[in-house]
This record gives sequence, structure tokens and C-alpha cells, in this order.
Amino acid sequence: MDTGYTDRFQSDHAEKTNTVARQCHEVICWRELAAPQSGADTLPWTPQCRTRTSGAWEDISPPLDEVSCVWEPAVLVDDDGTVWLASIDHPTEIDTVPATGVWLQSWTPDDGWSAQQNSPGDLNYPTHIVAVPGGSGDWLVAFAAADTAAGSRNSRNVRVYRVSLGQPWTELARTRTPSGSIGGLSTGYDRHERPAVRTDGDRISVALTGYTEQPEGVFLGLLESRDGGQSWSHTELNKTGQIFPHVRPVWGGDGSLYWARQVGGEATVCRRAPSDTVTCTETGAPYVEGLTPAAVSAHSGDQQWVQQPLRWD
Repeated sequence: MDTGYTDRFQSDHAEKTNTVARQCHEVICWRELAAPQSGADTLPWTPQCRTRTSGAWEDISPPLDEVSCVWEPAVLVDDDGTVWLASIDHPTEIDTVPATGVWLQSWTPDDGWSAQQNSPGDLNYPTHIVAVPGGSGDWLVAFAAADTAAGSRNSRNVRVYRVSLGQPWTELARTRTPSGSIGGLSTGYDRHERPAVRTDGDRISVALTGYTEQPEGVFLGLLESRDGGQSWSHTELNKTGQIFPHVRPVWGGDGSLYWARQVGGEATVCRRAPSDTVTCTETGAPYVEGLTPAAVSAHSGDQQWVQQPLRWD
């Protein structure tokens, strides 16, 4: 596995990597497909985490023997070096069966991992989890989930919570879909997924992908609160309906928002600066798989995925 730094460590098969760095503390978590064992009937997935403040990486994987092939981690590190992990798992891996929920736990060098704590109630196939510091000793967790188990695809909405370990979850926002059964913020989209969250004092910004059936399209929406989550507004940032549905938008450190779209058969990456000015750059490739503020994973002409730096001329 390439950690994005100058060193590497061995992984047989890693998916859903999530990395975080705070000062000199680095953490990376992912789900790992175990190497085949002689006589084994299945290939189990296991949760993996590594941390370091200097020197070699330390294995701090959560004490779970096995997770499903759709386990997702979201990781934070606070000022005192505590690692916080929010994760989603689906024992059945079936999107019409409620999952056990979103799990929270923490790790410290002295005490190791805390016990898992579940979110309130079962959730219908939550996905695309993300977590950021909340600014007052807590943190914000966002994910997409459905209102109903049957026909859940078009009742999927984005939910934002303020959470603390050992405390009840506080729902700050939920988008509303036409076929959903629970009220929330109306956006005009038929379903919502892939939230990306940024905080700046009392300002909370949540970018998300929105889907429409008629006409068919994928859009980029922005939910914002300027009072810590008490009231919200929605803005549509990309009106072309050409957003790549599998690529989550990402926030840069300066407050810029990045997303990928396809125009005329070519993938482009767009940036919305804090001044609200939008600029786009061509990648020269038809598709992209992933995105950061500095680079994009683009599909080259020889059927390979390559890491391509972003240039803003």
C-alpha cells in the first residue's frame, strides 16, 4: 500500500483507505482482504489501522475478527493524540436489510481501543461515512442512508450528526427525497449520497452528490449552516448534470471545494474558491476514479489508472 508519503508497508488487498494527519501524528485505516489460507472456505475481511508520530508504523487495528466487504472507516485524531474511529458495517451486505448502524470507538496509547458504541437505532444501508472535528470537543459525522428498506434506492438521503463518545447523537441536518418518509431539507434531487464536510467556527459546509430521475443526471449540492447547525440552506453548484457519481467531492485546506465531472467525453476537475469563483481544468482522460486537492486518479489511454497532478493555469 502506498501511504502517500515516501515509505510503504505491505498490504495484500486494501480497500476504503482513510488517512488523517494532525501535527506529527498520522493514522491510516482500511479494510483488508486476507491472503488465502490452506483449507480455508472463505477469505475474510479485517479492519486495519496503523499510526505513527515518528519512525515506524504501529499496528493499532481494532479488535474485530472479521468485517463485511462493505466496511467503511472514518478516522480523526484530536489534540491529545486520541484516535477516533467511526465505521459502518453490513453483516448481510444486502441493501434492503437494516444494518446495525454506525459504530464509534476511540484509541489511546495507554488504554488501547474503547468498546464500540452504536448510533441510535438501525439504519437502512448507510454508506459514504465521513467525520470531522466539531470544534467543541465533539465531532461531526455524516453519511447517506435510506428512509425505507423496500425500494430504498430513491429514499437515500444525507444526514449530519454531532456526536461525542458515550453521549446521545444529535441530528443537525437531513436532506429530503420525494419518496422518503421523513421530513428534512428539500434540494430537488431524488436521492443524495457522498457527503464531504468542512467546519470553520460555527459554519458547517456539506457538499454532496444529488441524483435526479427525470431528467436523469448527477448534480453537486452544497448544504450550509452559519449557526452551528441550527438552520441550513441549499445551493446547487453544478447545473450540468455531468458529475461523476462515484467520485466524492473534497475540501481543500483553504476552504476550496473540488469535484470531477465529464464534459464532451473528457473528465475535468473543478475548484470553487472561498471567493465562490469556479475554475475547471481538463485531465486529458475520459474517466477519473478518485480525487484530492492536489491530484486525480485518471484513466490513461493504455487502460491504466495513473496519479495525475492537478494544474491550475
